[in-house]
Amino acid sequence: MSSARVALRSLLLGRLAALAGALCANFSYVVQLGMPKTGTSSTYFYFNQLGYTPCDDDGRFAGKTNLFELMSLALQQGKPVLSLAVQNCTNFGEIVSVYGNRNIVPQLDHLPALKAYMTPLKTLFVLNVRSERSWLRSVDKWSNLRQRLVAKDLEGKPAGIGRRAEDLLAWYRGVSSYVQWSFRHRRDFIVVNVSDPMSLEALFDKCNDSRRYFPMVDPRRHTVDSRAQSSMGRGTSGGRSARSAAGGRGAVRGRGTVGRGTARVTSSRRADKPPPSSSRSRTGNSARTRCAGQHQQGGSG
Repeated sequence: MSSARVALRSLLLGRLAALAGALCANFSYVVQLGMPKTGTSSTYFYFNQLGYTPCDDDGRFAGKTNLFELMSLALQQGKPVLSLAVQNCTNFGEIVSVYGNRNIVPQLDHLPALKAYMTPLKTLFVLNVRSERSWLRSVDKWSNLRQRLVAKDLEGKPAGIGRRAEDLLAWYRGVSSYVQWSFRHRRDFIVVNVSDPMSLEALFDKCNDSRRYFPMVDPRRHTVDSRAQSSMGRGTSGGRSARSAAGGRGAVRGRGTVGRGTARVTSSRRADKPPPSSSRSRTGNSARTRCAGQHQQGGSG
């Protein structure tokens, strides 16, 4: 398929998605730029429930097993990292893959090209952040993610650096600062901290989302914690499955204080990485596949 036809198909997919669901303002695509364990899973489900097309259904990828294989193939062919995937889906969650032989960190290695390719497609770029120490604790608890990050030669962090907490935190801080600096004058960018209700309020405002609810995903327990995220008024909460969260059903509604409710995740997304307690062989490094389960091999947010 020619590059012109690919671009046209991608644009049409985004516009059809906009017509089919509520979506976020007028953005046709969502690309998350956060590191693993920064709330990327919850944010991914939030955009699913707004109507974006998830990127984890194997059938969408022309025989390829997951999103990261398409990303790797695009890079091998000298194409933009998401160019083979945008034809099939519109919601890209965690796009970092540091599992096995893969070393894909587009927000560091390919950010200018990623911006140049995705911006004309009307993309909202989302950077997930959390407190540094909280991030490090979560990384340490998630299987061997800390070991993999230390072992990888990443932009700004040579292989072997990161055994000391201060070194890994300095790298994490630098990544977040670089991405924010790169988008500092752009309106198609937002920083999201899922632990901060005011940050979620800003996300709701950005997306013109009058429903104002946000699914809190716990990939370790395979649960979704439904929370009304607002600093004003009162709200209710109710547990629901990840499938319901992705479809926007049974969610917490209205402006109100944070409520909690958990439900067993029953998602159509293939779990390419089992939780740390599982002994099953791994083909990815996340408990939930991403972009509808696209978080496969980067980590888990």
